[in-house]
Amino acid sequence: GHDGDLQRGAARFYVTNPDGTVRDARTGLVWEKLSNDGGIHDKDTTFTWANAFKKVQVLNGDAAGCLGAGNPDACCTGAGTGSCSSFAGASDWRLPNLQELRSLLAYSSINPAIDAAFNSG
Repeated sequence: GHDGDLQRGAARFYVTNPDGTVRDARTGLVWEKLSNDGGIHDKDTTFTWANAFKKVQVLNGDAAGCLGAGNPDACCTGAGTGSCSSFAGASDWRLPNLQELRSLLAYSSINPAIDAAFNSG
């Protein structure tokens, strides 16, 4: 008698790519897979709203996004070169909208409430 009893929604299907991304096969969205390495992709690194846009600049290969961190080489994939390489070969990274973020929620999971494909250990 509840809306979720029938479970008729589209099944989730994520593809883990070797370039550090996860692709949602249903929506076609590609997500950055976070790691536990202390770098720009570290799962424990948080960003203010303004700095989130700087991180996107870095993912797109723009070293200017690192300037707010005080050390351009520390957060660029081309560390030590003073410039950045775009992440996973893409230069069109952006912040997701609310609906896109909601598409990641796994209501059957807790802590974290996200599909295991995003778990980098």
